[in-house]
Amino acid sequence: MTSPESAAAIYVRRSSGKVGANRTLDEQESEARALAEREGLEVVRVFREREGTGASARSGKARPQWEAALAELDRGASFRTVIVWALDRADRRGSDTLGAMLSKHAATGRRILGVDGTDTSDPQQRLATIIRGEIAREYSEKLGDNVARTKRYRRESGLWLGGKPPWGLRKGADGKLEHDPATYPEARRAAEALLDGATLYSVVADLNERQVTLSTGKPWGTVVTRKARGEDVDVESQPQKWRVPTLSTIVHSPGWAGLQSIRRRAVGEDGSLGGWPFRAEVYRSAETGEPVSVGEGVITPEERAVILARLDDRRPPMQEGVPSSTRQRRSLLGTRLRCAQCGALPALTMPRKGYVYYRCGNAAQGAGRCSGYTCPVEGMDDYVIGRALIFLSQLDPDDATTREAFAGWAGEADPAVRAGRKAKELTLEAARADLARVRRLAVTGVLTEEEAAAELPRMREVVATAERELAERMGDEVIPVEALRDLQYLAETWDELDDAAQRRVIEATVKDVSVAQAPYRGARFSGPQRAVITFVDGTTWPRDGELVPHPGRAPDTMRRLARKEREAGTSSS
Repeated sequence: MTSPESAAAIYVRRSSGKVGANRTLDEQESEARALAEREGLEVVRVFREREGTGASARSGKARPQWEAALAELDRGASFRTVIVWALDRADRRGSDTLGAMLSKHAATGRRILGVDGTDTSDPQQRLATIIRGEIAREYSEKLGDNVARTKRYRRESGLWLGGKPPWGLRKGADGKLEHDPATYPEARRAAEALLDGATLYSVVADLNERQVTLSTGKPWGTVVTRKARGEDVDVESQPQKWRVPTLSTIVHSPGWAGLQSIRRRAVGEDGSLGGWPFRAEVYRSAETGEPVSVGEGVITPEERAVILARLDDRRPPMQEGVPSSTRQRRSLLGTRLRCAQCGALPALTMPRKGYVYYRCGNAAQGAGRCSGYTCPVEGMDDYVIGRALIFLSQLDPDDATTREAFAGWAGEADPAVRAGRKAKELTLEAARADLARVRRLAVTGVLTEEEAAAELPRMREVVATAERELAERMGDEVIPVEALRDLQYLAETWDELDDAAQRRVIEATVKDVSVAQAPYRGARFSGPQRAVITFVDGTTWPRDGELVPHPGRAPDTMRRLARKEREAGTSSS
């Protein structure tokens, strides 16, 4: 067994992929092993820091492998020497840190050896090591300033800062983003699905089903072999597929919409630097306050705001009696159903494949909260849709409720009319989403009071303009009066509406739907026997607001159950 005195560990780190003075991890390890052999040391462990982990105090990045190597060196149970390619590759925090390290090693017999000649246990090298450490720290600081200055210029000029462009895009000769002919069609297809109301999950399922090339450029199902983090062993990944977090990151990236991005580091009350945000925000010009374009995007800024707002809309805030995981807006009646017993909003359940049910939100959280109801989504939706269309057909065409419910209905079958109104709706939705985002930034302190005071009035004016233009567009659409009176026409054209339009009609006509439990397990669903619909004008269906009595089980069924009970009693005796 190797003694700690004759054992050594190797630490390697590479901060960038640029060719030059840097060495690859394998090159560093090879040279460090050669030094260990010359020193008569046996390498017992290799600490590999992931690429992109800075060594300076300014970066503030965690370097868990370096810290683990120092901790193990201090314990001295496995080794008492750590070999690095160069000390400044491991630590650029300056004389204070190095001075403490040198004093500790001189007293304990531990040491750090460098391929560059560093030996922290040699007292004659103490001054030279400290000086080199200060030079490395100063270089790191200046390099950081130069990089930050270059980034500010490129960011303000609308140039791509570097790194892999978002899925569907590539960096053009002018330094801006442009459509990538190889990947743009699939990226745009995913974007259009999200704009049509699809969920991230359904889009990812489609990408995996068709085995679309990954956003990294690797073929679908690729298996990657890499070094285990912090370990000197090779590991194989699972076959790589599309994942919801991957698509979510792409969608949230400002670059996907052709916008410049920025990450602002958190600053504590005492001025200390905190962590970096997981997602970047849209960068706004220091001169104009407007978002800076970085070239073409897969989606437009307006479409980005709409998609993000819809994703946020699927994560409703906590409400009493509603599970946090309930996605109310995905279903047609998610905002209108109420439990007759506790008043909770619904949750969606799928006890059997292919069958989806509405369930009392309290009951879905576990036994004891509410005995609640369960009803089939298809049956309940058909019942409410039918009564809502009858309600609409009986209203005066000039009634405000009718006009709101039918806004744009007549144009749904006309692609040109639908496209024009859709563009106005997207503009309004994007403006409202931007206004909400600015308010959140002001509340969280990202924007100062002065910035918020300048930005909020401008955003409110943008929203008002979008509302006015949409109202004018809707006013230009002619809705035939006879169509409003024709229940058959309404029923036939209902399926031509998209999910968002159908929800608008329901929310414009139905105030709420109170749902009661089934009279017994296995009872066939019947709308009038299970639900009372209250419309926006206060009227109800059934008209008296009372459920239609359930006739109970058929006589033959009752006799069959009684016979089973008698047979069970006879067999038990």
